[in-house]
Amino acid sequence: MKRMILGSLVLILFSNLSTAQEVTDEHVWKYALMTEVVDQMKIDLKNAVSETVNKQEGMTNKRYNELAGGAEPANDFETKFMESINKFKDKRLTAIKSVNSNLATKMLGSASIYKAVREAVKGDLKGKYEEYKSQIAFE
Repeated sequence: MKRMILGSLVLILFSNLSTAQEVTDEHVWKYALMTEVVDQMKIDLKNAVSETVNKQEGMTNKRYNELAGGAEPANDFETKFMESINKFKDKRLTAIKSVNSNLATKMLGSASIYKAVREAVKGDLKGKYEEYKSQIAFE
């Protein structure tokens, strides 16, 4: 039993070491670039929604925020407007997820490396990731 536990611990240790060795500065740089692109796409989506709300006669930012926060639509107009906005947002979010997935595969080579980098930038490589993000941040 002790050998089994010790063997499991050694296996876990070596799998963690091999994952840590897979993550290079280049991986972190590519991950930072990917997340910056995805973040920019999310900002663009937010701006497009805001622009649509501002252009829509009979809708204010305040009322939209209430509806987006879960308030019940007061009339058919609000219901249809929110359905339209939600459909637009869903399409764009699906595209963003697709871009993220494609970039992860193409830039990092595999889902396992992507996951390893994502975990590494939450811990040991957080400083390096933030440094890279600040270098490539869009204005």
